[in-house]
Amino acid sequence: MFIEELQAHRAKAGLTQETLAEKTCVSASLLRKIETGQRRPQRDFALWCDEFFGLPGTFERFHRLTLLETFPEWFADRMIYEELAAIITEWCQHRLKIGSDPYFVTATDPLRDVVSGSS
Repeated sequence: MFIEELQAHRAKAGLTQETLAEKTCVSASLLRKIETGQRRPQRDFALWCDEFFGLPGTFERFHRLTLLETFPEWFADRMIYEELAAIITEWCQHRLKIGSDPYFVTATDPLRDVVSGSS
């Protein structure tokens, strides 16, 4: 589903793979591999697609479905948690670099959604 939607929205926007790759966080070769099913898209790419194409949550949902397609059902949930753990780890490292308490989450903090399970 992710592949078909990405190809359809890219074509609708009149973009080639190379043009889209220039606008995104992935290389043209990685984009080709994602569109041919040789590589599974990462969550950050799915979130970028949601924002770029103006489809909040759409590609993120399709990204979660790719986990079910790639891994056995009993293991797919673990991969979602692994990705969330990576986000939390990256956030904590960033907070430590800027000198703030990595465990203090404010009401406007982007991690609030991850911690509360809203992402």
